[in-house]
Amino acid sequence: MRLIERVCEENLLNPQVLASANENSRVKSDMGQVQRLSKMNLLDEDSLLKLFSSRYGIPILSEASQVVKTRPEVDQVKTIFEATQILPILSGNRDGALLGINSNWLDISKFEFHYGEDLDWYLASRDQISSLLEKGELPDEKSKETVSSLIQRLLEKAINLNASDIHLEIQKDFLRVRFRIDGVLQEMGKLSKELSPQIFSRMKILGDMDIAVQRQPQDGHYSYLAKNHSHFDLRISTIPAQKGEKMVLRLLDQIPVTHNLEALGFFEEDLSVLKNACRAASGMVIMVGPTGSGKTTTLYAMLNLINSPSRNILTIENPVEYELPGITQISIDPDQDLDFSKTLRAALRQDPDVILIGEIRDEETAEIAVKAALTGHLVLTTLHSRDALTVIQRLKNLGISADLLSETLNLIVSQKLVRRLCRHHRREKNCRNCRGTGYHGRTPLYEILHLNQELRDRIRENVSGPALLEGIEGVYFRGMKETAGLLLEQRITDKKELRPHLEGF
Repeated sequence: MRLIERVCEENLLNPQVLASANENSRVKSDMGQVQRLSKMNLLDEDSLLKLFSSRYGIPILSEASQVVKTRPEVDQVKTIFEATQILPILSGNRDGALLGINSNWLDISKFEFHYGEDLDWYLASRDQISSLLEKGELPDEKSKETVSSLIQRLLEKAINLNASDIHLEIQKDFLRVRFRIDGVLQEMGKLSKELSPQIFSRMKILGDMDIAVQRQPQDGHYSYLAKNHSHFDLRISTIPAQKGEKMVLRLLDQIPVTHNLEALGFFEEDLSVLKNACRAASGMVIMVGPTGSGKTTTLYAMLNLINSPSRNILTIENPVEYELPGITQISIDPDQDLDFSKTLRAALRQDPDVILIGEIRDEETAEIAVKAALTGHLVLTTLHSRDALTVIQRLKNLGISADLLSETLNLIVSQKLVRRLCRHHRREKNCRNCRGTGYHGRTPLYEILHLNQELRDRIRENVSGPALLEGIEGVYFRGMKETAGLLLEQRITDKKELRPHLEGF
């Protein structure tokens, strides 16, 4: 019986979940599928180890063993493990090796040839392997259970509270845990500092990161299946700090999202302007705003509006956040020398009608994007800028001429999110929606600038900043203060909530 069939027969995996998980996967081998599903947290590791032990006749490493250590040549051991995911060990006085679910099983014969054929082979969990790599010895069963259950509890609590990020920071005497909820970091508690190496190592292994590297920033990701059966893509980031590494986990819900412009909070008149801009045959639509302000969500909604079999739509992102059916999405990979500019050049040879560029970061990408808009392509992108008007000067600073800008810019939207007052807070002292904070969810504030011919002429004359709009007629511009005022009138929010966000406008 095939391995994947045995996994389903043992009720370790629902066949429907298997079909869904493999729908867009190129992995065909049984072992490759099992390893992929394990990384997605769709399979229970302990049950898999028992299945592997029975199927392949390899014993499971005793959790209570205290005589297992890594081999003396630590640097070489780590290099070997990074290449094969097989860990050389000393079990008592005998040479051995540990196999995990995600080890390269095809390398077993090479491994034995290198170390000798009298190796003792064992199956081991990710926690055991990471602890051996981290400390050179196996922890007791209590530590193993604490780390595994603790990580799951953290993730489940964050999901239940609709947190977007988990922050883990090593302090002097404890590990600080904070969740970002509705855009604001909130204290969630303190954990024992002694657990931080094991927690960080486990998360690094899950995210295909190097657990030996602690003095350099790293990025990784893996898929997590929550208890409510939702799939989450976890983006893992580490950075060295004074007291030790800091780790941030971003949770992206992979349940198909209906990106609908009508549902994003734009007023009817502004919505009409947005729709007309994204239906244009060419030109540029630029979204600006801070990280987490919903820029990508708005652009995705615009793509959904114009998506059809008659259009070739490509996206270039870092990374792809959500899958959009019928659209070709490309994730850049700097490690493979695949950056925005190089990928954009290649995309233009694919006969696109519409191109979404995740972000314009440099002069080369800006130049290619503007020329693409000039030559008959509709380009949607984001840019770091303070507001809609400063986008023009920002692009000039990136080397784009005023003539090109006047010809290609169609629409600029600046967007941010502010917390929304909880409707039930005043009536319920222990409100479950806002957990006593008084806020639940967020609502957008935005400004929108649609260019007309007179404004294009001023750009060509190198006018910039607020002077662009002075005395001009017929240009469509709604500022953020005006948007805030309209929100107040509609009782979507109130003045107390908006006042701190309106300072300086």
